[in-house]
Amino acid sequence: LNSVIKLNPKYYYAYELRAIAYYLREEYDKSISDFTIVINDVIHMKSTNSNSYVHDLYTGRGYCYALIKDYDNAMSDYRRAILFNPNNENNDNALVHYCKGLLLESMELNPCKEYQKACDLGYNKGCEFYSSTKWFCQ
Repeated sequence: LNSVIKLNPKYYYAYELRAIAYYLREEYDKSISDFTIVINDVIHMKSTNSNSYVHDLYTGRGYCYALIKDYDNAMSDYRRAILFNPNNENNDNALVHYCKGLLLESMELNPCKEYQKACDLGYNKGCEFYSSTKWFCQ
């Protein structure tokens, strides 16, 4: 991927694949950097078909931020993910709400609303977590 990027620095798909590779190697800062490059490139293309793609990129980068305990940037990316594709037909927002719930819980804040939203959108893990924290949520 480094060679591809060297040959064609505008080929954002190589950056995305490298971001995933860095994530798998637990090199989260490098992954975040590459996700940022791709996000900026895709947003500048301003294609109406790119909204669901940008949603996925923000979700991935948000997850990396959460893993390095940069909770503010993680939450910001999760919010952006939903804003880019609010009526998403693949129901990926359920996963984003679930991730937001996990993030809030790790920050010792109330995750109930996010788990419930994930559950309402049909994400079973959201339902499980909401049920297990329901006593806390009332």
